[in-house]
Amino acid sequence: MLEKVDLTLQMPKKEYKKRLDEAGARLTDMLLKTSTLIAPWTVVEAIDKYYARIKFLRTLVDTLSRELNIKLPAEKAHPKK
Repeated sequence: MLEKVDLTLQMPKKEYKKRLDEAGARLTDMLLKTSTLIAPWTVVEAIDKYYARIKFLRTLVDTLSRELNIKLPAEKAHPKK
């Protein structure tokens, strides 16, 4: 892993940006070609693990409740500690 980071730091900025743009384009292309109505992709930003896990669980609960026609109770605000 550190080897990759070292190579990235040594790469000229323009080349790094070009490669990053190409990777983003390939990712977008892959998502568009593989996401279907039956099995759609949900992109979860993973900068913060806590946020990513909450988003994943909310997406899962929302999808299952919609598909199984389950009405969930209204969300209650939790008091701050």
